[in-house]
Amino acid sequence: SNVLEYLHIPFQHVDERILKEMGREADFTQTYDLIKSIKEVAPHVVLFTDFICGFPGETEEEFNKLAEFVKTDECFNYYLINIISSLTLLYHKFVYI
Repeated sequence: SNVLEYLHIPFQHVDERILKEMGREADFTQTYDLIKSIKEVAPHVVLFTDFICGFPGETEEEFNKLAEFVKTDECFNYYLINIISSLTLLYHKFVYI
């Protein structure tokens, strides 16, 4: 077929406190469980997402939780392989000035 099976799911973050601060009503765990179910039924579907790091009030622990998710997640397709080192450098540069 000539149709790309593609879904963009903008999670924004993996930490529930940060999501609440962002005004997001979705529960990360429930939504991610749904995504895993989609991949089980349709493993060929391409999934993309985006995350916001450095959100005002984000702690280092919350940032590390997001970074660990990106490093270990197997459902989404990521463009940048070395994004964690870049994000860590940016995080430390702007949060700890």
